[in-house]
Amino acid sequence: MSRHTLSGLLPGLLLATLLCGCQGNTYGTLLADGDTGAGFDTTPGSEWSSTDSTSTITHEDGIRGTLSGAVTVQLYGTDDDGNREEVSWEEGTGGEFPFGQIFVAAFAMEDNGTVRYAGTASIVEPDIEPNPFEIAASLPEDADVFVYAVLDTVADRIVGSSEPTGAYPHAIPLFDGADITDIDLTIVTAAPGSGGSGGSCDAVTVSGTNHVLSAYTGGDVATLMVTTDGAGPLTADITTPVTADGDASSVYVLSACSGLGDVHVTAAWDSNGNGLFDPADTWGAHTIDSETVETVTIADTDQSSIDTEIPLGDMPGVTVVPFVRLTGTVASADGTFDTLPEGSSVTVAALKYRPTYEFDVASSDWIYDADTWEWPDLTGQSGREFSLTVPAGGVVYLWAYADVDADGVVNESGEPVASGGSDETGLVVTETEDITDLTLHLSTPPA
Repeated sequence: MSRHTLSGLLPGLLLATLLCGCQGNTYGTLLADGDTGAGFDTTPGSEWSSTDSTSTITHEDGIRGTLSGAVTVQLYGTDDDGNREEVSWEEGTGGEFPFGQIFVAAFAMEDNGTVRYAGTASIVEPDIEPNPFEIAASLPEDADVFVYAVLDTVADRIVGSSEPTGAYPHAIPLFDGADITDIDLTIVTAAPGSGGSGGSCDAVTVSGTNHVLSAYTGGDVATLMVTTDGAGPLTADITTPVTADGDASSVYVLSACSGLGDVHVTAAWDSNGNGLFDPADTWGAHTIDSETVETVTIADTDQSSIDTEIPLGDMPGVTVVPFVRLTGTVASADGTFDTLPEGSSVTVAALKYRPTYEFDVASSDWIYDADTWEWPDLTGQSGREFSLTVPAGGVVYLWAYADVDADGVVNESGEPVASGGSDETGLVVTETEDITDLTLHLSTPPA
């Protein structure tokens, strides 16, 4: 068995939108580059095995490998100008880890736009130190896989659409017997107490019965109310099905604000046994006479008999967008890069915090992703195209640097820099779609 680290791997195709599956399989649908989705892969014969830390898809045929690394969680707050700043665990939580589990997943994208999960892991009791994980991954054939992690900040066991994510910025080649190490990811999340509090509302209830139609082997079911775009959950109830006369079912009750309008009521069975309700679980939908009901209208009265069937329907569950890409061009304000001293390099970096001092590109833990060009790739060129992987639904700071003394340290006094984004801090707010056509012009700041 060969053993590889990830240093030197080329950046792979960056993925835009990952939807959790809802048709009773362990796969979801990838939406990227304007695609509207290619449906679900319902390949039979896959089975789950699980321990306290890892849940894995295995196949009768195909390739198997191991993916391992660590997930680190960092806290942030905001300074007086509203910029993000790193907060220590001692300052933010007194050194305690107040959040829930971490879900880690590896998946491959097929040519038709379908996402196939290679395996998942659940870090059951995360800590403030780097949290190791290992995924026993398998696929029908060799493929590039992508790895991301989601932190259950509210500790409700549900991988929600607004949970903070981290992603490894490169595609990882998975082949039979591969043992890939050093897949290290960082999730940046707000320190407890740094966000606003919710208000009150007039509540109504929605209730019904969940029916698990596939071979139920134990585990809980989460019934979720989400927006018609798959954002949420707005509210949820976790129940344990009871088996009687061959039917596994559970009764749920959701409490929601009145007047919400049209929503989706969906349900997930923790079929992979990792204690979370995640994109790789078995999903269902609200049905009447085994036909999917597109929406439920939340008005000002309680509703009952809003039953769900698992698996069934083509309605998405919770939309999870782990990462997006920033693409564009870095150029020299003086025309070409030949105006830089010979031997210079140029780096475009997506940063977790606004840069306020010099840092080493190779070792800084403030970098989500970076592209660097050495002197032979700069001479005679007026610009270079970059593509960076960053978490969706968050904030990054986009900067370009010229390292004119070739010491690996950038943002030094007198070296050319450029910022992207919406203001001079380089602020870029990410949502659920790629951000393209970004242009950064390197120039030497005034002394």
